[in-house]
Order: sequence, then C-alpha cells, then structure tokens
Amino acid sequence: MSNLGRPLLQSVTRVVGALKLPVLVANPFNAHRQPLHAQNFPLVLLYTARAGSAALIKWFLFQTGYLDQATELHRGVHRLSRSAQLRYRDYGWQALRLIVTHEKPIFKLVRNPYDRAVSSFRSTVFHTREKQSNPWGRKIVTAARKYSGKPLTAELSFRDFLRFVAMNGTEIGLINGHVARQHVAGEDGFIDRIMKLECFAEEIRRIESEYGLAPSPLESIAGLRHEGSSLPEETNCMVCVADLEITSAYVRQGHFPPYEAFYDDETRRLVRECYAADFEAYGYDT
Repeated sequence: MSNLGRPLLQSVTRVVGALKLPVLVANPFNAHRQPLHAQNFPLVLLYTARAGSAALIKWFLFQTGYLDQATELHRGVHRLSRSAQLRYRDYGWQALRLIVTHEKPIFKLVRNPYDRAVSSFRSTVFHTREKQSNPWGRKIVTAARKYSGKPLTAELSFRDFLRFVAMNGTEIGLINGHVARQHVAGEDGFIDRIMKLECFAEEIRRIESEYGLAPSPLESIAGLRHEGSSLPEETNCMVCVADLEITSAYVRQGHFPPYEAFYDDETRRLVRECYAADFEAYGYDT
C-alpha cells in the first residue's frame, strides 16, 4: 500500500469503528468482498465466500446488464464482478456511503454452517497446489497438521481441519475468508433481510417481484458453482469419512464424499463451536 493509501485506510477504519459498522463489510479497501451495488439497482448485496457468492454475483451482473450471457464466465464470476466494479469511479467509497446512509435496503446471502464448513474444508484442500496463483490453503493445511502432531504433508482430514479452526478462531481477520465465520460484528443493525442459500430460487423470485426486476435465468444461475469447485460428490459413501485425509489431487480428480458423510458427534460439535455466531445470527438449527 502506498504512503498515501495507508493513512487513508486508517482513517476509514476509525470512522467505520466509531459508527460501529462491520469494518470488513463496509471498508472500500476490502476489494475482494465489496458489497454489490449499482446506480440502477435498488439494493445493496452482501455475501461471504463459500456461501453462494458466485450465484449471487451472477444474478447481480444479470440485473445490472454486465453479464454478457454466459460467454464471459470462463474468466471466473468473481473476476467478472471486479471488472464491472472498475467501471465505476470510487466504487468502494460509494459502498461505504450506501451502508452508512442506508439509502437502499441491505440484503445478505448466508448458508447453513454445516454445509459451508465442508465446503470451506474442500476449498482449503483444493487451494494447496504450488501452480495456483494463490494457494492460500497451504498455510491452513500446514498449521492444522502441525497442531494435530502429524507429519507436514499436503493432505488433511475434516476432523483435523475443524480442530485447528476451533483453536485458531473464525473471526474475520484471524483466518482466510473462505473459512472465517459469515457473521461480522456490528452488521446486525444494518442488514434488512437475510437470504438463505438453501432457498435461493425462492428468495430471488421474491426480490424480483417486490422490486420489479427482470426475471433471471435461475436454471443457470442457481446451479452455478464456484470456479474451481464444480466437481461432483461421490454418492456411494455410507460411512463417516471425517478422518479421511484428502489431497488437492483427490478433489481435482472428481472424488469427494457427500457432505453428510463428514459428520459424527465430534465434528458436529466442532462446527457448532466454530460457527456459533452464524447459527445464532441467521437462525439455523444446531
């Protein structure tokens, strides 16, 4: 960050803190998770990684006219979103202003913590390859294996993943955003509606009806999975696989058990512990 940018960021953080705003939601320098907004769009949309963000972004781009059919999706939906944001001057500052003034309704998309925990684990293991532009998962895998007392290899079990995450903490800033909790301290007084990924199609149709938005092609949007994670789950797994050590190669080859197979009493307890704030804030059953 430049010498000019650093004090500017510090000033923004002080202002956001004084207003008791969720810093990493409103901060215009948080370029990778900026709220979705546009002049010709009636809402401000918030989201987190591994919680349907790709589908929400694609729907937003469709509604604001920046999605050129599906031909640009080879670039990745998040890259496409950032390209659209760059067309607006001071996009981040406008996001901050909209949240502070609450000029538009603020909606947030969330996901069941049990499903998201497995998705976070899968994404962590997937992002451990040296050839990837940002193999952020390697740091977590290394730390988790060290915490479990196991040799430092590039494989990890769901149980060891959760044990490390429980020890480390899940607050924003303590761990990668793909693993951090969805709830951000201070957001409760600013969000007008929580949208649940499990009811994505119903939520979207309701919004389109309420705000007079164009009917979107949900067949392609709702079924869209995040880039790099569009692999099918195995369907013949009948035993608990919480201790199965999984590698990036295993995931890339199309092997991944169904999410429910990762759960036993301990792993369910660990998810409840790690993501207690999400269960409470978003009304999910524990």
